[in-house]
Amino acid sequence: PPAPDVLSTPEMNCSPVELPAKCGEAVELLLLGHNAIRAEVVELMTAVSAIKDKGENASDRQFAGFFKWWSEFVEHLHVHIELEDEVVLPFLRRHPFEAGQLSQLASGTDHTSLFLQLNTIGSFKRQIGRNKNKKLGETLFAYLSDFVKHILLHCSDTESVALAIIKQLSPSSSAKLAENMHERLRESRYLETLALMLRGTAKQLQKDYISRKLKKQEAIKYRIVKLNLEHKRSVTLELAYKDGRDEKDTPSGEQDLWTN
Repeated sequence: PPAPDVLSTPEMNCSPVELPAKCGEAVELLLLGHNAIRAEVVELMTAVSAIKDKGENASDRQFAGFFKWWSEFVEHLHVHIELEDEVVLPFLRRHPFEAGQLSQLASGTDHTSLFLQLNTIGSFKRQIGRNKNKKLGETLFAYLSDFVKHILLHCSDTESVALAIIKQLSPSSSAKLAENMHERLRESRYLETLALMLRGTAKQLQKDYISRKLKKQEAIKYRIVKLNLEHKRSVTLELAYKDGRDEKDTPSGEQDLWTN
């Protein structure tokens, strides 16, 4: 289905930010992470809009598909926020900057309200099966719209401050920050987030990154994680976008993916 009209408004513009030429790997990784978030919220809004438009004809299985997908997005966002809070900010605090710059960045990365919104939207899963699907679809659309505005503002604010700060680093310090970020992304728990970050990039960029930054065993694990991620996405998309089906029509492998 097409993206909802609300995404064409300036405050919900999800267009990816173009990577500046010779921006350095630290800036590149930050923007790739934010562009992955932008791409995911387009898919989430499109799914919820399709469900909302069905009114009472929306099926419980469609909502179940959305919330399975939502839980994946929440995990990705938590991992991305950890990268900012545990790697980027501590590194920048060890370097001298103009007064107020780091406090401005820390303020822009205050994630408490984002977590509250994530939890609130996730809690609506308990409404499935209560035969109020029209109301649930409308509620989800409203709350998700508010969240999307918030996360997009967060991304743009963080970029405007963080990029200016990172550009003040010496080439060696900038390279060290990038290596710290790469090191975190190579961890097993982060590989799915890395796959999402690279998902919307050119194939050559993906190949270059994997060959330069991942060891052989890490690259093998990454490809397995990426294939699993794409399969989970296709399963949840099918559930969220299509009308309800009987349990016997469940695609092969769906139960294995979601029962753990």
